[in-house]
Amino acid sequence: MRQMILGALVLACSACLWAEDPAAPAAPADAAAPAAPADAAAPAAPAGTPVAITFVDLSPSYPWAEGEPDKAYAPEIQAEEATVAWNLNKALNNEAFIDLFAAQTEAKQPALNSAIYARVILEAEADGKLALSMGSDDGLAVFVNGTNAFRNNVMRGLTADQDKAEVALVKGKNTLLFRVTQGLGGWSLQVKATALGGLVAKQVAAEAAAVAVPANAPAEAPKADAPAAQ
Repeated sequence: MRQMILGALVLACSACLWAEDPAAPAAPADAAAPAAPADAAAPAAPAGTPVAITFVDLSPSYPWAEGEPDKAYAPEIQAEEATVAWNLNKALNNEAFIDLFAAQTEAKQPALNSAIYARVILEAEADGKLALSMGSDDGLAVFVNGTNAFRNNVMRGLTADQDKAEVALVKGKNTLLFRVTQGLGGWSLQVKATALGGLVAKQVAAEAAAVAVPANAPAEAPKADAPAAQ
């Protein structure tokens, strides 16, 4: 009797095994989901390195006749540039802005219907490219080492970064002139610079130099001798 019961149990277990669905084995409970693939896109190239411009040298004002603000004056004329009496190291504010009207009024220079030059000297470790971002009230022209690199002869108010230009620097010192024309009202300049392609450059101060007298300047009359003390 016991043997018959054991046989029946073996047959019943075998039937249960054959009745199971032969599905694929389940994944282990602790198996981690595969990580998402990393983004294969290359990082964007850096836009450049800012070059701090914190001050400018200001020329005297050059009054212009009506209808001809876009005219060359002594700072951009090689034969006359040594005659310019620069007002050195005039600070820009935190927004890279200078109020030219206030600066020239303080210096007792004409501040209407005139042109002015703001000079910046940059020293570069090698030849390279520099991006300029500028705003002006009114018109603006840019000269780099004596070559006109940008010109926008307009009457307007200043909006930051309203003009862009890419200019070439050479190894060593580079002179940038920003000529800003003025009609009526405000007179101002804003300028920022970015070194491109790994260029390394920095602003340096100009050395104070004696101002040359133009060859065609009238000779100064000799001064009379002071009377002798009694």
